[in-house]
Amino acid sequence: MKKTILGIGNALATILWSCSKEDTGEKQLPLTYENITGIWYFKSVITADGTIIEFSNIQ
Repeated sequence: MKKTILGIGNALATILWSCSKEDTGEKQLPLTYENITGIWYFKSVITADGTIIEFSNIQ
């Protein structure tokens, strides 16, 4: 019984510890109307099988 409780406790501690927030240094724009509206251009497209295709905005 003790081994089971310790095993479950270790598993929970590992899961909770691995979910800690890491600061990657990337800054995000705030979600405002001005930041969302406008003309958007794609750099690349990721297909269903995971391949990345460079996308050119031909008009």
